[in-house]
Amino acid sequence: MKKFLVLFIAITIAGCSNLPTSLAPTGISVTSQEKIAGAVLKSELYAVGSSKIDTSGSFIAEGKARTQARENLKAKISNEVATIFNSYMLNVDSNTKKVYSAALPDLRNYTTDTLLLKAIEKIALVDDNKSYVALAVKREDIIKESKFVFTEYTTSVIKKLENIKTLVKNSNTGIPLEVDNSSLPLPVETDNNNNTRSDIPSLEDDPLFY
Repeated sequence: MKKFLVLFIAITIAGCSNLPTSLAPTGISVTSQEKIAGAVLKSELYAVGSSKIDTSGSFIAEGKARTQARENLKAKISNEVATIFNSYMLNVDSNTKKVYSAALPDLRNYTTDTLLLKAIEKIALVDDNKSYVALAVKREDIIKESKFVFTEYTTSVIKKLENIKTLVKNSNTGIPLEVDNSSLPLPVETDNNNNTRSDIPSLEDDPLFY
């Protein structure tokens, strides 16, 4: 099963990463495309951003291109992380999936943001009055960070369940309480015969015996 998951992730990432359409912004020359492709390793996931150079100059255009490249790379990283998480979910049964489903979007966003901090600028160039910037992150880091976040969340869930188990185990809720009869007051016995006799007059008081 583990070999299958590794193969599944590798094939998916290799198939979905660095697609030609995402590597070549509209209008970029073949020469610039080759320069960008040559600056990035096969073991990296990357994205390109572009911006037209206007009156504000090439410096501003490069900054805009870099911002766009970061957003494009963020989207690609998010897709890769989602693919990896989905492969991990193959190990989760249908009932337990409910525990993960609500948290997966946050886990994916957190992992993506963390990986984006590791992004490296591979190349910046100008072509036909446009500025282009390529940013990249290691595919290996994507797999490692995704696995780390997923397992850390799983560990957190286990700890919470263990805590609930301990609380329930030590709880007295639902257990009948034992009553200590020795501390209860003894009932007072009444003598019905005495009460009956008190209602009968004594011989001295009875007029028949005067």
